[in-house]
Amino acid sequence: MKKIVSIWLTLMLFGLTSYAKMLSVSRKAIELSWQANCSDTIKIFSNTSWICGFDQNWLSVSSAGGTGDLIISITATLNPLTTPRTAHLTVSGTGVASQIVTITQAGSPLLSISADSLVIGAMANSTCSLKITSLPDWTASSNQSWLTLQPTSFVKTVTLAGTYYA
Repeated sequence: MKKIVSIWLTLMLFGLTSYAKMLSVSRKAIELSWQANCSDTIKIFSNTSWICGFDQNWLSVSSAGGTGDLIISITATLNPLTTPRTAHLTVSGTGVASQIVTITQAGSPLLSISADSLVIGAMANSTCSLKITSLPDWTASSNQSWLTLQPTSFVKTVTLAGTYYA
């Protein structure tokens, strides 16, 4: 037993021991919202240097490489399509198997409204607002004479304000 410990200590002192290189990721799949700048994180576990890259240009990463463990953030641009889209993040290192993470971004809704209903004050000139996000152009109108809307049409995202007139 003393001989084995002695040999191991000698190898340690002279740096002759080797270790197995390792590279893994905390998740193999990520789902992102359709909105611009939506992001999520994964942790890279490694005892060696690594680099990463995407097969699509609508994604970005907080760190394209490193040595050792690191949490990275993956960020997407707005998905202009109504269908989901998919990309792959490949994390690679020398002497280790590459790790692939599949990123799926949800499709954009044709029209998104921040609230189903609004409550407006009873006093004259009271206002309230909601956010409308739409890929196609849109229009809005009121069927009540006491309520006006501004603006009544727009492209993409706008805050629509309603005003009560007594």
